[in-house]
Amino acid sequence: GRGRGGGITAAGIKRKNRWGEEEDTASLVPQLPRFDPDRPPPSWVADLDSLDISQEEKRGVPEFFLDPPPPGKEADPKGGTPPSDADYRAMRKHLVLLWARQKPTYLRKSACLGARGDVNSIGRVHACLEAIGAINAGAEDK
Repeated sequence: GRGRGGGITAAGIKRKNRWGEEEDTASLVPQLPRFDPDRPPPSWVADLDSLDISQEEKRGVPEFFLDPPPPGKEADPKGGTPPSDADYRAMRKHLVLLWARQKPTYLRKSACLGARGDVNSIGRVHACLEAIGAINAGAEDK
């Protein structure tokens, strides 16, 4: 393989993780559910301070739910801090509040860029929340 990689397996691509251990990247591939307009929004939408995170959310944005580094290993050798479930909950709350303020107008990803996180993370969280019906359900335009 090239770079950090190893070989391709049936489950995904083998590579070295940030702690130098081999991992299968299949668990890092977002798996968004299909949007169902008849599906009720998640229960935590009524309580934005809820610590609840559904399995669909964990599959939709897996980079926020990685295991912590093994004892004695750095969190990130490049000096950054990997995103955490607390980062996800803060971003989720921000996006849901933005949607509540502008309902029924479609909440665009570009309107969410003030949230904590980089533009790519915000985009992935937006897509996940939209897929599970937490934002943009019944929006007028897209």
